[in-house]
Amino acid sequence: MIWNRQTGAKLRELPGSDSMVAPLAFSPDSRLIIASGDNGTCDVWETETFRKVASVVAHASLAEKGNFSPDGKQFVTASYDHSLKGETKAKSFI
Repeated sequence: MIWNRQTGAKLRELPGSDSMVAPLAFSPDSRLIIASGDNGTCDVWETETFRKVASVVAHASLAEKGNFSPDGKQFVTASYDHSLKGETKAKSFI
């Protein structure tokens, strides 16, 4: 789920998730969000339509942290399994 940080109101539930989902980061232009499932998959969602645009099996367990590069063309995730994984838009989505 995505919550409004200021009001605490639920804004959206990410569709199609069978596991616990942890939102990790918004892209610099706020058009994309990275979310991690407890199965190690990191999904990229469009924030306007909440359409999944990429799914990457990135880790052996839930990703704990994530962020986009300043230009929004890459992202990296870090997991409880002590691994880092980086992806680029050109390779993974869009």
